[in-house]
Amino acid sequence: MTRERDDARAERDQERAEVEAARAQVLLDAEDRVVLRALLRTARRQDTRATRVYALFRSGALHSVHATADAAEEAAETEGAPRSGWTSLGPGAAMPPAAEVPWRIQPLPLGGVQE
Repeated sequence: MTRERDDARAERDQERAEVEAARAQVLLDAEDRVVLRALLRTARRQDTRATRVYALFRSGALHSVHATADAAEEAAETEGAPRSGWTSLGPGAAMPPAAEVPWRIQPLPLGGVQE
């Protein structure tokens, strides 16, 4: 009799745990849907498309590609580039040879995007 009661209690406790896990999953799924809807709203509001990326070169070799010039600068700085001294060339100015420049950020147009 005691064993049957203990088995019934164990089965009841297991079923309660399963019900509680199912409830938690339902709540988590609902939270996920709320977050996904918020992300979709944010994405829809951003109607500006990127027309270029910023390539970061180290001594003439491609190091990485970034969405913004600031992100490229930050990446270079984490690799040891000086935090100041970034310059840009004026329109029509000749660029020095890439191998002579420790770090260079160059904007590159994205293919298929009309400006």
